[in-house]
Amino acid sequence: MPKLAGLAVLAVLLAVAARADTSGNCDHAFAAGFVQGGSINMHIRSSAIDVVGVDRTDVRVSCELTDDDQRRNVTIRFRANGYSGNLDITGGPSNNTHFRIEIPAKTNLYVRMSAGDAEIRGVTGDKDVELYAGDLTITGVKASDYKTADASVTAGDLVAGPFNVTKDGLFRSFNARNSTGKYKLHAHLMAGDLTIR
Repeated sequence: MPKLAGLAVLAVLLAVAARADTSGNCDHAFAAGFVQGGSINMHIRSSAIDVVGVDRTDVRVSCELTDDDQRRNVTIRFRANGYSGNLDITGGPSNNTHFRIEIPAKTNLYVRMSAGDAEIRGVTGDKDVELYAGDLTITGVKASDYKTADASVTAGDLVAGPFNVTKDGLFRSFNARNSTGKYKLHAHLMAGDLTIR
C-alpha cells in the first residue's frame, strides 16, 4: 500500500511539473521552460515579431519599445501543459513595438496577429499563420517537407519560391500536395506581402 501511495504521489508531481504558467512583462528577460517537438499557439498584439527556432528547450521573449515607460504595460504569458503551450502578448503602446520570440526549433506553430510584420525562421513542424494586415515572411521552407501547403493574400503579393509561385493583385492563393511530406503549412494575409522562401 505505501508503495502504491508513493507512485500515486509521484504521478501527481509529474503532472504538476508538466503544467506551468509563467507571466512577465518587458521590464525583464522572459523565459519559460518547454519541450522540443511540442505545439505552441501564439496570440500576439499588433507589432513586429520575429519567431526564431533555436536548439533549446524553452521559450524566450525579448522586447524593443521606443517608449521605455511602457515596458511594464506589456503582458507576456506562457502556459505549458506537456507538449502543448500557449503564448499571449498583450498591452503596451499602440505602435513601435518589436518582439523576438525564441522557441524550440522542432515545434508545431499556430500564430494569430491582427496587424504588423512577422517573420518566422528556423522552425521545423506544422505552421498555421494568419495576419490581418502587414508583411508575413516564412523562411527555411522545403516544399518536399510538406504534405499539404496553402497560402493566400486578399490584397498584395504572394511569393512562394519553394513552390514556384509568384502572384500579385487581389485574391491570390495556391495549394500544393505532396504524399511523401510530413508537415502542414497554412498562411493567410488580408493585406500586405506574403513571402515563403
